[in-house]
Amino acid sequence: MKGTTGNKQELNIEREIVNGSTDEQLEATMLEEWNHGIISEDNISDTDIQRIQENIHQHMGYRSPGKSRYILKWIQIAASILLPICILGMAYIYHENKQYASIPMMKVATGEGEQVTVTLPDGTHVIINSSSELKYAMQSFSQKEREVYFDGEGYYKVTKNKKHPFVIHSHNMDIRVLGTEFNIINHKSDQTAEVALINGSVQLTSLVTGNSYTMSPNEIAIINKKTGSMDIRQTENIQDATAWQQKQTIFRDEPMQQVIKSLERNYNIHIKNGMKTNENFTGTLPTNNLDEAFKIISVSYNCSIQKISNNNYIIKGKK
Repeated sequence: MKGTTGNKQELNIEREIVNGSTDEQLEATMLEEWNHGIISEDNISDTDIQRIQENIHQHMGYRSPGKSRYILKWIQIAASILLPICILGMAYIYHENKQYASIPMMKVATGEGEQVTVTLPDGTHVIINSSSELKYAMQSFSQKEREVYFDGEGYYKVTKNKKHPFVIHSHNMDIRVLGTEFNIINHKSDQTAEVALINGSVQLTSLVTGNSYTMSPNEIAIINKKTGSMDIRQTENIQDATAWQQKQTIFRDEPMQQVIKSLERNYNIHIKNGMKTNENFTGTLPTNNLDEAFKIISVSYNCSIQKISNNNYIIKGKK
C-alpha cells in the first residue's frame, strides 16, 4: 500500500509541475527527455520503431524530401506552361473589352406619341413606335452578324442576307432572321414580349431557358420574360399588329384592362377603372386623339371618363 501511496503522491507532484509550466517550458523538458532520457530499447524492435515513425509522419502530413522535390518540380513545370497562357488570355479579354467599349453606338429614341422611320446600313427598314429605343453599331453590319438592341415596339423589314443573319437583342430574348417582316413589342417594364410574323421566318430564343422556336407567317408569339415560356397563336388578322403605323390600335375581344394599359402607354396617362364589368372590347382606337378614344370607350361600355388631375383619369359606370 505504501508503494501505491508513493506513486500517487509522485503523480500528483508531476501533475502540479505540468500544470504550472508554460508551453515553452514543457516543450523544452520533453525535448531534453527525448534526447538524453534513459529509455530502454531492449524490448523495442526496429520494426516497431519504424511503425511508430511512420504513424508520426502520417499525422504530421510529412512527405519524404524526394517526393516533395518531385511534386515541386511538376508544379514549377505546370506554372511555366499555364502562366503565359493566362497572361495571353487576360490580354485578349482586355483588348476585346477595350475595343468593344470604344465602338460608338448609334441610338434612336422616341418620346410619347412619336414615331420614327430608320434605314439601317444594310437597307433594313425599322419603324419605331412611341417610347421605344433602337441601338446599333455601324461596324456590326460588316461583320458575321448584323446586331441591334431594341426596347419598345417596332416594325422591321429586314434586308435578306443569308451569310449575315440579322439579330435583335431585346430583354431576355433574341430574334434571329435572314430576311422578313415582323412586329415586336418588348418594353423593359413589361412581363411579356410579343412578336408577330408577317412573312418570312424568324427564330426566337429565350435567354432564360435557352429554348428556341422558329416562327411561320401569321403567327404571334407571346414570351414570358421571367419564365421563358412561349405561347404561339395563329391569326388571320396579322396586319392588326402593325396598325399603330396608321395611328391606330385594333382590339379583338380584348380584356378591358388590356385596353386601359394600351391607352396609358400611348398617351402617357394613368387611368383608374371604377367599373365592375368583365366584358371584353372589340374595336379600333386612335393613338393620336385621346378625346376620340375616350368617346369610343364611353359608348362601348356606357360609362363616363372624368379627369381627376393632370394626366389622371377615372372610368365610372353611368347610373
